[in-house]
Amino acid sequence: MTRTNEMTRREFLKSFATGGAGFLVGIYLSGCGEAPTLSPTAALIPTDTDQPTEIPTETPTPRPTPNPEASFEAGIHILVDGTGKVTVVVPRTELGQGVFTSLAMVVAEEMDLPLEQVQVKHSPIDGKYGELRTGGSDSISSYFNYLSKAGSVARAMLVAAAAQLLEVPYESLRTEDGFVIHDESGEAFTYSELVETAAQIPISDVSKLAEQKDPQDYQIIGMPVGHQDCPEIVDGSTKYGLDIAVPGMLYATLLRCPVVRGSVADFDASEALAVPGVRQVFEIDSGVVVLADNTWAALQGQGALDVTWDEGEYASLSSADIHMDFEGDFQADSSLDPSRFHAIYEVPFYAHAPQEPMNCIADVGRDYCEIWAPTQNPGEAMSNIRRITGIPSENIKINIPRVGGGFGRRLQVDYVDQAVQISAQAGAPVKLMWTREEDIQQGFFHPLSVHYAFADLENLEMPIILAKTYQGWDELTYAWRSVTNFTDAFVRECFIDEMAAALGRDPYDLRLELTEGLLRQVVELAASKAAWGDPLPEGWGRGIACWSTWNVTPVAMVAEVSVTPEGSVQVQRVVCAIDCGVVVNPDMVAAQMEGGVVWGLTAALKSSIEFENGKVMQSNFDDYPLLRMDEMPEVEVYIVPSDRHPTGVGEMGVPPVAPALFNAIYNATGKRIRHLPFQPEDLL
Repeated sequence: MTRTNEMTRREFLKSFATGGAGFLVGIYLSGCGEAPTLSPTAALIPTDTDQPTEIPTETPTPRPTPNPEASFEAGIHILVDGTGKVTVVVPRTELGQGVFTSLAMVVAEEMDLPLEQVQVKHSPIDGKYGELRTGGSDSISSYFNYLSKAGSVARAMLVAAAAQLLEVPYESLRTEDGFVIHDESGEAFTYSELVETAAQIPISDVSKLAEQKDPQDYQIIGMPVGHQDCPEIVDGSTKYGLDIAVPGMLYATLLRCPVVRGSVADFDASEALAVPGVRQVFEIDSGVVVLADNTWAALQGQGALDVTWDEGEYASLSSADIHMDFEGDFQADSSLDPSRFHAIYEVPFYAHAPQEPMNCIADVGRDYCEIWAPTQNPGEAMSNIRRITGIPSENIKINIPRVGGGFGRRLQVDYVDQAVQISAQAGAPVKLMWTREEDIQQGFFHPLSVHYAFADLENLEMPIILAKTYQGWDELTYAWRSVTNFTDAFVRECFIDEMAAALGRDPYDLRLELTEGLLRQVVELAASKAAWGDPLPEGWGRGIACWSTWNVTPVAMVAEVSVTPEGSVQVQRVVCAIDCGVVVNPDMVAAQMEGGVVWGLTAALKSSIEFENGKVMQSNFDDYPLLRMDEMPEVEVYIVPSDRHPTGVGEMGVPPVAPALFNAIYNATGKRIRHLPFQPEDLL
């Protein structure tokens, strides 16, 4: 059977237009790679479903639009359909961080549209749309200016259309709530009435008329707005990867060696094949596959497998051995002067543990492939599918359903590769599902590291940190929410507190001396809002920490904790101050800071991954627990007003949490803890 990629350009455009006609606005920024092909006029797109859709076939001259503030390689398209609604197409994945809502707000602002008339969709998996990867908390910072410009051009085209129809000067018209208004005559057009006329106007004729709004005139940007897709999430109609099924689909499990870098030596599938519903058992490069008619049969078949493992060179390795080796390295290093003020800190392996375990549906034919994958990295998925199958990109379709948490884990596409290999060998569409245990034990981890911090207390400056990270399992460690910012902040900010104690200084005052600029500003704001220096109840403590993730978004946090005589710690309150530039949606900024607090407290108080004999000892939320609702502190978020370019927030709330907490524990108990996570016996 031959099946080409279903998402052709014609179908892609048509799928976003719901009635009447539509026009497409493409904005290209010079200095950002090869220019995409754009029409000299906006393409008229009839959307009557009973008529064929014709797209102009000429190849016009590219029209770059210079914008020195931009710094990414992308062409962003805004589709205005015949109903006056707008679809924004971006190569980013909505992971629950609210980025689609915020990007819709940017376009709605520039186009003077009610927010409910703007939707954001993931672009087709094509490099011409830019980097097909969601990570680094850069979606808003990358696309703010880009979408603002595109939105202003789309608005200008509609105004120009009205000027043409009314035979009045362009400057005599204004826009408001999806209308173009001529005050002198009292005439007003809805955007939907102007679409066909606007589609005939050369973009070059109006781009010079398009003016982006002055931030002082913003009506939508800066307003607190909830997720546009919250109703569907709440009522259960949103489809996550695990909710999707396709006709003729089989269910797959994959049993891998429990020892790091181990492999299959041999296996007996006879008992697995005897399980009702099991169809096939075979080996791929990463383990043994069981294919069945349903989930239960696949899991039962996997449990019945008899596998002999080749455990390899890491069969006796443990986390404790790695820690001891690293600390011994520091102690034996003759270049390190033990007379200097110093301390050694330890950070363990961590799992990502998203609520939705890894899963992927793959349908691989002789000359086509279609997948459904909740992924942060469809670009790499596309490259790997081409490599595995030999199928060209135009015959590969990648669907990205709603994602149940990413945190960096879904930047890896190993589960996509596996599903594609399984479907190709099975000759049928296949749904690969990871269990929670597999997700924790067989995934990727934040790396284990040991850090040596030292400082000259007579000539005060930021401490110097030397780090050793275990490199033996490079392919098993990967980006984890905030990446190295989490460990670096933990070490530096805890050690600054140690410096303050050694000098008899207030930790807040010392930070003011050591920080400057935007970071100092958030430190002052957080301390002020937390009433730093005010007395606390007996057994309580207060700690402060700050960090500027990737040197773009400064955040400061003050934690208040209570500690019982038995060593039980309860975080009562976290006060957060952040400067993230122009704020598109303050609700989303607050939500990401709250999420960062949950993430950071989980790592600080709850969970770690430990290896013994090359195997992960944790398996599920009973022994890799997450922070629970009754353990959540009160969180206050304060945003510094700013007119600088928007910066990221998704990962920026994580780094200051653990050091603020540990500094608060020291303030309450006088005991210094230099390893993660905290254990009650640390205080005994």
